Formats: sequence, structure tokens, C-alpha cells
Amino acid sequence: MGGSTELGYLLADGIGLFGATLIVVAYFLLQTGRLDSLSLSFSVINALGASGILFSLFHEFNLSAFAIESFWLAISLYGAYKARCGFVTHCHVLPRSPPTNDCDRRINRAIRR
Repeated sequence: MGGSTELGYLLADGIGLFGATLIVVAYFLLQTGRLDSLSLSFSVINALGASGILFSLFHEFNLSAFAIESFWLAISLYGAYKARCGFVTHCHVLPRSPPTNDCDRRINRAIRR
């Protein structure tokens, strides 16, 4: 195999791995309460991650991975559009029941920060 082809695969793998890392980091930040799922940042990070994975798939195609990442990208772009254009408000979130224990109260306080 030629050196440029190997370099192309390495680059594609690196970009795909970086994309996967972005998606995992966004999910981690969401779960730890440091990122809001309705924020522009969350949608942009996910869109960039999906784009990186899609880029890698053009070198080593996999139909099911292409399908899920295409949907992931489209939904992330929709979320970014809504967040950027001001269509997202916290009024869309269903009201939660009041905290029932200390753990719930601590989580609610952390989310509000």
C-alpha cells in the first residue's frame, strides 16, 4: 500500500476518533450538569463530532454507522438552529416534581448554577 493512502487512512481515523471523543465529552458534560442539552454549545459539539465520524466513514464505509451519524448530525444542526435563533426556552421543559430528598436538592442546586 502506498504511503499517501496509509496517511489518508490515519488522518481519517484520527478525525473520526476525535469526533467520537467530542460526542462522549458532550454527553459527559451533560450528565455532570455542566452543559445544558438545549444549549447551542451542546448541539455544536455533537454536530462536530458526528461530522468527524462521517468524514472517517468516507475512507472505510459502513452503512449503519453512516445512517446513525447522518441522523445525529441532522438533529444536532436542528438543535443548534433552534438555540441560535432563540426558539429554545426552558419553558419547553416539563415541570419537575419538587425534590424529595437531599440528593435531589443537591442535583437541582448544581444544575441551577
